[in-house]
Amino acid sequence: MSEGPKQTKGKRRPSLSDALQAVKKAGLLEKVRGAVQEKDRVVLTFDDGSVVTGNENENEWTKRLRDLGYGKN
Repeated sequence: MSEGPKQTKGKRRPSLSDALQAVKKAGLLEKVRGAVQEKDRVVLTFDDGSVVTGNENENEWTKRLRDLGYGKN
């Protein structure tokens, strides 16, 4: 009996919930005007027109938001 093609793990999609949890933790959830999950990244748009893009986990989102001057330092 032959086996089918070997299943390989694909690249894990970024989590929209991780990004939103990081924004909530930074106290900025009410300033988010848009959140879009694309194939390989998450894009957050804030009410001041700034955009934050990433494909990392919650800790990376927190660091990225802090680097851009958002939230608690």
